[in-house]
Formats: sequence, C-alpha cells, structure tokens
Amino acid sequence: MRKSAFIVVLLLFGCKSHIDPIKPPKNLIPRDTMKLVLTKMTLLECYIENKFSSQLLQYQNVMSKSGDSLLGEFHIPYKRFKSSMLYYTQNEDAIDSIYVEIMDTLTLRKAKLSVE
Repeated sequence: MRKSAFIVVLLLFGCKSHIDPIKPPKNLIPRDTMKLVLTKMTLLECYIENKFSSQLLQYQNVMSKSGDSLLGEFHIPYKRFKSSMLYYTQNEDAIDSIYVEIMDTLTLRKAKLSVE
C-alpha cells in the first residue's frame, strides 16, 4: 500500500506540464555570434566527417581539437559556449530560428559554388 501511495504522489507531483524556462547566462554568446560559430562548426564537422568517417576515434579527436580551435578564433571559452548552447537549446524558438538561418546560409553558399 505504501508503495502504491508513493507512486501516486510521484506521478502527481513529479511530472510537470511545462519546463521552467532557463535564465540566460551572464556571459551569453549573442545570437548573431552563436549563429556564426554554429555555421562554421557545421562546416568543420562536415569536412572532418568526410575525411575521417571510417576512423571514429580519430574523428572524435580531430573534431574536439578543431572545435576548441574554432572557439579560440572567436575568443570563446568552452564553458561559455556550453552554457550558451544549453540556453539556446532550451529555448526552442531561438535555436530553431538559428538553425533555419544556418541552413539558408549554407544552401546559398552551395548554390554559389555550383554556379562557379
């Protein structure tokens, strides 16, 4: 009986109908900068994936080092990137609009390369 009561209480109070919004970190990467970083990260990941697709361990090592190097170009510490990414991914509309713009940018770049 105690077990059943515990399960009922857990179900009633343990499940929320919504997720509390996360507050932006103090050092949030601005949206335009985040979009640029993620665009370059996407291109970097595609290149490394094509080059090291059959070598998983090497792919992970190269991607990690290259990602750190890319963040360094923007003077963004990994901890700041991680907290900003957490904020943006929990704000569905923001991350969706960023990725839509990234896809638009990459599609335009591909079209320009096809023409040349």
